Amino acid sequence: MKYILDAVQSKEVDRFSIEEVGIPSLVLMERAALSVTEAVEEFLRTEVEQKTSFAGETRWIQNVFGKFHVLCICGSGNNGADGLAVARQLSQKGINVSVYFASGIEKKGTEEYEVQKRIVQNMNIAVEESYECGKYDVVVDAIFGIGLSREITGSYAKLIEQMNLDDTKVVAVDIPSGVNASTGHICGAAVRADMTVTFGYLKRGLVLYPGASLTGNTVVADIGFAADVSRLQDIVAACEYKDLQQIPVRKVDGNKGTFGKVLVAAGSKNMGGAAIFSGLAAYRCGCGLVKLLTHEENHDAVLKHLPEALMTLYTEELSDNLRKEQIKKDCQWATCIVLGPGIETDHTAKTLVETVLNDTEVPVILDADGLNVIAEQQRCGYAKGRDVIVTPHMGEMSRLTGMSIQELKENPIQAAKEYAKQEGVICVLKDARTIVTDGTSVYINLSGSDALATGGSGDVLTGVIAGMISAGLPLLEAAAVGCFVHGLAGEIAGRELGNRSVNATDIANAVGKVLK
Repeated sequence: MKYILDAVQSKEVDRFSIEEVGIPSLVLMERAALSVTEAVEEFLRTEVEQKTSFAGETRWIQNVFGKFHVLCICGSGNNGADGLAVARQLSQKGINVSVYFASGIEKKGTEEYEVQKRIVQNMNIAVEESYECGKYDVVVDAIFGIGLSREITGSYAKLIEQMNLDDTKVVAVDIPSGVNASTGHICGAAVRADMTVTFGYLKRGLVLYPGASLTGNTVVADIGFAADVSRLQDIVAACEYKDLQQIPVRKVDGNKGTFGKVLVAAGSKNMGGAAIFSGLAAYRCGCGLVKLLTHEENHDAVLKHLPEALMTLYTEELSDNLRKEQIKKDCQWATCIVLGPGIETDHTAKTLVETVLNDTEVPVILDADGLNVIAEQQRCGYAKGRDVIVTPHMGEMSRLTGMSIQELKENPIQAAKEYAKQEGVICVLKDARTIVTDGTSVYINLSGSDALATGGSGDVLTGVIAGMISAGLPLLEAAAVGCFVHGLAGEIAGRELGNRSVNATDIANAVGKVLK
């Protein structure tokens, strides 16, 4: 996994490396600047290769670098000091570079900023008196760093507006100026970068929206921090490809009973697709047996689209007692239960939700209409100490908590943590960046694309998480890895079909390609 830090944690890593370990601040700054300089060089190299037939001829490319004009826009803090160091390094490489002091050349700044400013002045690097649209090939954004918390107004806001109106490529230093490093919120105005070179670790503001939409291609540069970030309080993590190795290897002498039995309680009359999508995804994850507990009207659709599945069918005419006995029997058979997709919120649905939550000891993934039933009844403590994973999207979370969608989006991590703690569940709060938490540990899912924005995609996710549980992962890891796999499946399906054309079946079928 990789760690994602907020502004306070990032400053603590910096402080610890300098004060406790003894790495000079200017040493870290030099390494940070070198990583940005390399990114600028890559932009210039790409530009040369695209516009000439000399692709790959490094010596020739270096000779024409001097024809490009790079502008470093620097504030008066350490972010600005990084930018000044970049200007010096680019100049030493023979690149035409100039500096624009966003705070005014006379304004005093941090100690490191003053050191870097003296060096730039001693080297006679050109200083621009204003920003001119269309004049530069690459702009280095070093106005504000991760410490920004106030609203940007006045001349700074006007400068950022000019930068965003220009077609010039922008490389941001650590974070695009104006993006809150902890929340991703826009502080009045924010730079739209083509690339962001961030130092040491990802920042929350780079992955949470709307900030994530302004970062361009994000590069995490190792600049030599010497802190154990896993010991920081309230640390947030994200799955990466190597985390798929957590999924237990299948036993070669196993059988269909060995690899888990998932009960999918889903699909009311004319809503059979939800059950099929969840069941198919569970099978694609390697589950041995899937049983669909669904309305009898869905019988033919299941036989046609998922003939591998077992079925238990119900009708509205069954008495509550008979229906409960049938549900209990299926729950006893299962090692994991998906509850809620497409069941509506009528009396039958309420009976189904109540019976499963009251009479089963196996993990339950509660989704969609199952959550809506809980919200309608305003039930608290419904997990009752059992292993329950809830997978609400923002609308469902709003109904569960009484918070508006806008309030939830302002701090999705805190909202998910509080709800998980309150109800004793693992919360998978679905959005462009899905949050997974048990109330203490937090994951942000970084995989996926708009290919996932299609009906049935959430049903596929519940099936994937059930499949991860059946494979033997602990619940929190099953939810986090499941979201990661689901997102990767969407990416693969999108590459093959185009994001606009992906449907839920495509996503479910791509799960196998991810795990392969």
